[in-house]
Amino acid sequence: AAALVAAALLAGAFYWQAKSGRRIDQLPDFSTPVQLAVLPFSPMADDSSSRAFCNGLTETVTTKVAQMWGQNLQLISAREVRDQGVKTVDQAWKEFGSNLILEGSAHRVGNKIRINCSLIDPRTHRQLAARTITADTQDVFGLEDQVANEITSLLAATGGVHSEGTATPRNENKPEAYASYLRARGYLREYQKA
Repeated sequence: AAALVAAALLAGAFYWQAKSGRRIDQLPDFSTPVQLAVLPFSPMADDSSSRAFCNGLTETVTTKVAQMWGQNLQLISAREVRDQGVKTVDQAWKEFGSNLILEGSAHRVGNKIRINCSLIDPRTHRQLAARTITADTQDVFGLEDQVANEITSLLAATGGVHSEGTATPRNENKPEAYASYLRARGYLREYQKA
């Protein structure tokens, strides 16, 4: 009889999990590896240049951050997030079981850009930590490094992840070329969706 009750409870838990899209375990649980999903950075302006810049920035920052963290972090690749069409905290939790979500937005005005990043607990939708970065768009490499370092600081503030290092600022000769490259990658993604 006890086995039957246990089986019924287990079946009910799986049914609830399947219907709600939520995981049963308590999140975030930092005794196990942190599973981070970086949602696509959202442009504050609705123009193709801003969308393309945000798409390229999301992928590059995700890659740079992945290079900096230790083994207690499982980072969902930007490609997987994009291919699954994940754009919200709930979708990232349901699709990947991520116990931390990074949301970001970018607002460009002239040659300045402001990046806002928030680390979210998907179970409670509570903002655990946040940063705002304002930089010159002429130094795209420096901006990427700064955003990657700030994200590492956000994770360290939650107590969940310890960085293996920081991104070293680069002194590139052609930052405008790289900004164009990021926009082109974003345009290519938009083209592939159509």
